[in-house]
Amino acid sequence: MIEKPLFFITGDPHMSLGFAEIFPNYSLICLNHTPAVDLMLKENLQVFCGEMELEFPVSNTRSLLKNPKCKRFIQTHAGNSDFEFLFFRLNFDPNEVILELDLEGECKVLNVASHVSLNFESKLNLAKNLPSLLGEFSILRVEFLDHKKLTEKFGMRYVIQASLGFAGNSTWFVGSDSELENVRLSLTPSQLVKITPFNEGPTYTLNACLFQEDLWISQPFIQLTGLSGLTTTPGSTVGNVFRQLPNVEIAQPLIELAEQVADRLRGENYLGVFGIDAMIVDQKPILIEVNARLTASVPMMSQLQMIDGQEPLIRMHREAMMGQGHLFTERTPIKGAQIVKRFQSNNESNIYSNCGSLLKSNLQNLTPNYLLNRLNVSEVLILPSPSSDKIGEEILRVQTLDDELLIDNEFELTNFAKMVLGAL
Repeated sequence: MIEKPLFFITGDPHMSLGFAEIFPNYSLICLNHTPAVDLMLKENLQVFCGEMELEFPVSNTRSLLKNPKCKRFIQTHAGNSDFEFLFFRLNFDPNEVILELDLEGECKVLNVASHVSLNFESKLNLAKNLPSLLGEFSILRVEFLDHKKLTEKFGMRYVIQASLGFAGNSTWFVGSDSELENVRLSLTPSQLVKITPFNEGPTYTLNACLFQEDLWISQPFIQLTGLSGLTTTPGSTVGNVFRQLPNVEIAQPLIELAEQVADRLRGENYLGVFGIDAMIVDQKPILIEVNARLTASVPMMSQLQMIDGQEPLIRMHREAMMGQGHLFTERTPIKGAQIVKRFQSNNESNIYSNCGSLLKSNLQNLTPNYLLNRLNVSEVLILPSPSSDKIGEEILRVQTLDDELLIDNEFELTNFAKMVLGAL
């Protein structure tokens, strides 16, 4: 059976890494140009990069798909056959774009409608849809926030979250009147926010895939948040650690929490990949966030699964969106880690201009590479992003098959990781 042409559409090409080895008839459409794109093109992968192809680059994937040069790329590689669009993050109705292509073949979009995702990704919508899973919380207007009353209810430190944000810029950890005042200055008085207690401990992520009649859930893995040297924003996600949890009893309540989220998503006719972030508080799982879409950990997880001989999550997503079932195997832990350095100030610059494998014993020799399956366990993969002047934007991603190269048992950066980042 010949696979239909599949176009993966994303702003960041790093969200596509490894997918060309999973889908036989694959093309990438991306906004940003990174060194990884150059390596893909050298290997004759089908790539349309907005920053490379357009005289006046556009700022979003909707505008990119409507550009005549991008349309010709799709027309060339789709031909007269049916084809598929898979967006990393879909936030518009793609039907107008598809109609403008004027192709004979039919296009299948492998994403749920954006409003369904927003029903859960928005912190305020999540509080309406799954209140019993969130633990203690309040929803208040900014103008009614009072530090004394909030500490009486939530303790000496508490967390304030706006409905939506980017790279942790809508999350504040508050322990004083002055910190609360900073929140007030960042938001409008009438804006609604969610307030929760501040809880110590690791944040766990689970990726899952919802089929019409089945559900696959990953083992929990660690989400790295707010690490010094990677970000100045305490609530910003800066990586993931895929390793066997030291206390296996933690996994089951987190998996059961993901099952409850899946039941609610199924009620919205949701299909495909979703992710949850959660903590264990007083031996109970507390839901922090639901990402009803592909998550930033999906590309690395899919590559690690392929290396381990497992079914990759991104392929499961396509199967689910096509209405197919899935032959489930044992939920097997995978091993690896990635850290993300975010732009923090104008005084810093990315020390890497190329992507590649970096050997632990030789930090001076960068071998061109962008895929984990070409890495050995004593190497890290360097993936620089375009330079940025926006606080919180990703400027560097570092991945490894050996999680202990980058992250220690306290979930802090190792000295080797700091050397790779240029901090030692």
